[in-house]
Amino acid sequence: MIISILNQKGGTGKSTVACNLAVAFRLAGYDAALVDADKQGTAAQFRAFRKVNTGVVQVPTFQILTDTIDDDVPKLGFNPVIIDVGGHDSRVFRGSMVCSDVVIVPIQPSGADIWSTEATLTILQDLRKYHKSLKVFGLLNMVNPLTKAMREMEDLTKAIEEDYNIRFFETRLIARVQYQYTLTTGLSILEQSSDGKAKAEFEAFFKEVCDVAEIK
Repeated sequence: MIISILNQKGGTGKSTVACNLAVAFRLAGYDAALVDADKQGTAAQFRAFRKVNTGVVQVPTFQILTDTIDDDVPKLGFNPVIIDVGGHDSRVFRGSMVCSDVVIVPIQPSGADIWSTEATLTILQDLRKYHKSLKVFGLLNMVNPLTKAMREMEDLTKAIEEDYNIRFFETRLIARVQYQYTLTTGLSILEQSSDGKAKAEFEAFFKEVCDVAEIK
């Protein structure tokens, strides 16, 4: 099972979602691995932070920035593999889609972000004409639930679901400061002790991912 976290729109929290998801699978006993397919190397840095902390479960991490990513990732031998994909259209970007079983598209809850994401959704829509088994899901990420923009998201997400034949996860990840610590400490949201609501929220998201990916 290969799960890509991608969006050409920058600043949507792709690396944070990918790193937390990879750790969640490891904590649940799965032989998961993380692939850094972004030149910024955020996921690789996350792995470096964890390596010096012997008290946490380690996540095998590979940086793949070549056009052969669609061939290389399935040969890694891990299940599942989570790919943190760079935020620009490229052969690596499209190759990640090609080898994936599930694509998760994080989106910040604003009209501008939704519209900026449509380029990514169009590429995925075209790919699914040939990659018919590919599952695509939107994830509202970095959400401020009290804003007017969030209240307006219901109609926008429904329109996106209809136009691009995707589904949004029921779980929405709130913009919590604890998520910022993930990439600066190497600790996932599930390993931090300061916010029980954040843990419960990510556990709900993780369960949804397992369900849609049919990972038992």
